[in-house]
Amino acid sequence: MTNDKISRASLNYIRFSPRKLMRITRLINGKTYEESLSILAFLPYKICTTIIKVLRASAGNAKQNLLTQKQAGITDSSRTSEPVKTFFVKATVEKGPLMKRLRPAAKGLGWQFLRRTSHLIIELQC
Repeated sequence: MTNDKISRASLNYIRFSPRKLMRITRLINGKTYEESLSILAFLPYKICTTIIKVLRASAGNAKQNLLTQKQAGITDSSRTSEPVKTFFVKATVEKGPLMKRLRPAAKGLGWQFLRRTSHLIIELQC
């Protein structure tokens, strides 16, 4: 990862279990930006649209970072003047806070269950 430019986008407090989210992000880790978009587009899970939004936000951040570096006059001699088109994806999922809820039970009791949340961080390396 030497001389790699990294752009990040994150989404916190997603009301989706971290275990289920990790199952999806494992499929796109290490893939290029275009491959990961096509993989997510054809998966049947509802959360894939949210992951696509975060992935596109990270690509927008990368594009903006490259434009600001050009405007500032920062150039890398090993790279060409054309924008870099290949991005490699690294998606990480972290556990968020738990929300405690009650489910009605017999004899007026309430059984506690946990609604899990997660944090999604997507990094693009070019």
